[in-house]
Amino acid sequence: GTTGGGGGSGKGSSASSSHESAILAKVNQLRDIVTSQVANGDIDEMDQSVAMALLRGYGALHKTDDMMRCFVLFKDHTSLVDHNMYNEILRWQADAANVKALLAIKAEMTQRNVFHSTMTYAHMLRALGRYYPKQTEELIEEARQRLAQFDERLFAQIAFTYVNMNDHARLQLLFSEITQRTGHARNDVMSKVVCSALLRGFSRDPPLFDSVVAEAHKRHFIIFDQIQCAVLSGYVEQGRLSDFHRFLASLPSKSPLVYATLLRIHAKRNDEAAFDALLLDMRQNSVYF
Repeated sequence: GTTGGGGGSGKGSSASSSHESAILAKVNQLRDIVTSQVANGDIDEMDQSVAMALLRGYGALHKTDDMMRCFVLFKDHTSLVDHNMYNEILRWQADAANVKALLAIKAEMTQRNVFHSTMTYAHMLRALGRYYPKQTEELIEEARQRLAQFDERLFAQIAFTYVNMNDHARLQLLFSEITQRTGHARNDVMSKVVCSALLRGFSRDPPLFDSVVAEAHKRHFIIFDQIQCAVLSGYVEQGRLSDFHRFLASLPSKSPLVYATLLRIHAKRNDEAAFDALLLDMRQNSVYF
């Protein structure tokens, strides 16, 4: 149970906690139905979507131990377990940064010859990231051998992984690989998420940064605020203030995300006048976060 505190924030957190409790009660109810089906031997009647909903419910509530108990139940008593269910488990274990559990599940998938999709590797990489460079590199190499081709989601995850590892050389090779696919509709993987990762990764390499900015313009990704923020931040990091002001002036409007990025930039540069002017601009345009 949650003890409610006084004041507005206490009520807010209490409301959110009671909402979570209500959802947990529903997920537990679903689990009870499933376990009684197992006990009565009529588990084959169950649809896989019910099993997935149960796993997803516990995963979203950060109850990974309960999720794993249900997963073991499905493995032991049903034929519902496939690569999609394994990926669902990987997704929530990655969210919880349970690296040990992730590696054990991945080893089990290999041992049981479970199909590995691009999502399998994307979830693994999301959790391993910069803290496990050796396993990360082995995983990417394995993905190259196992998968016919990477989709844009996996390319984006690999790009972010290299950015977080500060592995500029590998990120550069990845960019070359992505640009080689450009123009081939079926193999084109340059999405706005990939573009955003590359802008972050090349923020200290002006020639490569400019190549990605040109790509963003060409593909009309420049209309997305996450790309605009990456471009603005990159220009400032490179000390290219005239390019920063020129690009900022070219934006037809500024989203709350762009305003937040500009506030951070001005604060970091101790530019009090620009910071105050921006706050005034936000008030006049009724911008709220």
